[in-house]
Amino acid sequence: MISYSGKRKTLEDAEGEEDVFTRKRVLHCDHSSTKASEANESDLLTLLDLTSASSETDIHERFEEIAEYLLSRRFQLVIRRHGLLEPDCEEEICYELLEIEFYLWKSGCHEDPFTHGSEEQRISGQWYFHRAPRKSNDSSRSQTSTTGYRGGTRKGLDLTLGGPAVESLKPPAATNSTSSRYFTNLDAPSATDVLKPGSSPMANPPGHELRGGILLRSMRRVDDGKIISGPSLLVDEILKQSAQHGSGTLTISELVGCKWGGNRSAFIFCGQEVPAPEQRLPVMFLRPVKSNAKDADPPITPPIYSSPRIGLELSHPGTLPVSSHPRVRYLDRRYRYFVHPNLLTKNGRVQTFLGILDAVISESSSFDPGIPGRARIQTVSKERISQLTGLTAACATNYLTYYLDGYDRGTLENFVGTAGKGASASPATYLRMMGTLVKMINGS
Repeated sequence: MISYSGKRKTLEDAEGEEDVFTRKRVLHCDHSSTKASEANESDLLTLLDLTSASSETDIHERFEEIAEYLLSRRFQLVIRRHGLLEPDCEEEICYELLEIEFYLWKSGCHEDPFTHGSEEQRISGQWYFHRAPRKSNDSSRSQTSTTGYRGGTRKGLDLTLGGPAVESLKPPAATNSTSSRYFTNLDAPSATDVLKPGSSPMANPPGHELRGGILLRSMRRVDDGKIISGPSLLVDEILKQSAQHGSGTLTISELVGCKWGGNRSAFIFCGQEVPAPEQRLPVMFLRPVKSNAKDADPPITPPIYSSPRIGLELSHPGTLPVSSHPRVRYLDRRYRYFVHPNLLTKNGRVQTFLGILDAVISESSSFDPGIPGRARIQTVSKERISQLTGLTAACATNYLTYYLDGYDRGTLENFVGTAGKGASASPATYLRMMGTLVKMINGS
């Protein structure tokens, strides 16, 4: 979007709101207090439960808070496996998340047509490996297979969100240790309120579906700093590191069915290190990063940026070139969150460009909410965009030219249905489409 409100902000203190989606250009994480920096699993698991969210604004705000938990070095993804030199001992491989995307379908409230909507996404706090898609004639919904996992270069992994967690995921005793307004009651639900494996999803009665996922797109291995960028390569890394030393790479089915024993939980809670007899302890999970008491200052957390999601377009034959169509409404949503944009140059360069463009406009010394959006875009510093994204100045200039061309002369009909096939793979076409879409929605 191009409409702004509020005073001028820098990338370090941007907190402004604008348009109906309350979009923030940069999420600034304040971890100056011990209370703010000490995250725990029950806090995050409660955030993932969107049962009580009643509007798109509520949901977007929740996405932003979850993004802060996952991207501000408060949690790490951990893989446990047997050691190479001491097979009877376990070793851990830890990762920092760098890039995530949100997808959610909540009937009557947030009907994102790009959400997979798999049965496995009904329960929060679990790992969901993407299933093969099924053809859907309904342009407002997506359908997935109930059998095979996606393979090749199309693999993906979500942390599920939406409905309540399975009872076995709940911590033994939740504590209200955070100031978030979402933690008003953290008592574990009764047996009638939670979802049990194999039971009917009571929180999702017919006509009231609630399911979604947070796609893990990029992460950094802590021990050597290696960047793993792209959903499929991220899954490949997990499959490789989860295998026994010298045993090659696992398949997803082998990982979930054999290595995990069917336990897809993304959390291990204190007091639950010893699983019940019928359960197996998760071997890949999210764990809070404990602060070092010896550190005088809290760790510096990077700014979190947001942009449109990667790989989405309007090519479904049922899509209409009107602002009210679900695919048109959700295409531009800033539901991709990322840190260190200069490290994420292999995938999503144009989406990163759009996210940083928003941020640079907000920090500009000439920021004035009364100036039409077109003028603010035209005068943006290409050098600043290049500095933050790692793009060359020439590339940033070309991207801005494509975007403004769509803003000035584009019509959405040129990007819908068959005409829009492959738009997400072409920087020029994609940016013209997004410029056209922004002009259509904002009208200025």
